[in-house]
Amino acid sequence: MDVKQEAKKKEFVAGSGRPRLDEGYESKARGIHMIRAYDDEWTEIRRFMGMVRTDVDACRMALDVLEYLGVGNKKIIEKLRKLKEKQNM
Repeated sequence: MDVKQEAKKKEFVAGSGRPRLDEGYESKARGIHMIRAYDDEWTEIRRFMGMVRTDVDACRMALDVLEYLGVGNKKIIEKLRKLKEKQNM
């Protein structure tokens, strides 16, 4: 037997590698989604991703509230900015 063939035999271990999915079984891995964003937008997206990973239901409710109020509602946005400024002081 050749030295290279012998080395290949030793590298293989039964059960190693990626397991095959059984029929009817769905993968539980997160899907890969790609979006394009500017740096300042990306920082906000990352903040929201962190929140989603810790509490999905709270993020769903927050999005529902934002959609209900209307994203472009200037009065609400000003109140939120003032509230954030008070918290940062």
